[in-house]
Amino acid sequence: MNWKHILVALAAVVMTAASADAQQVRTGNAVEGKRLALELCAGCHVVADGQEKPVIDVVPAFREIANERETTEFRLRVFLLDTPHPIMPNFIFADEEVENLIAYVMSLRTQ
Repeated sequence: MNWKHILVALAAVVMTAASADAQQVRTGNAVEGKRLALELCAGCHVVADGQEKPVIDVVPAFREIANERETTEFRLRVFLLDTPHPIMPNFIFADEEVENLIAYVMSLRTQ
């Protein structure tokens, strides 16, 4: 086997691994996401039906966020992991917590 064959084989392995990683399905637990949202987010956001409206009136309810046309799992993930939140407390979520919050917010989507 010459170097050309080795490089082609190596490239195929790397591309296969990258493709599998990119296609990995992330699933969260919406029930746990709701629990976490009620614990951490309900002071500012309406996160569940029947919750009293928080004092801060300018923040969107989770149901509103879920039903915005541009809301996707990817955008929520970026927001929760990478975006500084100047108005919000600077939460540092574990990956599982992020996936659970995303699952909960997306479960509120009606569109």
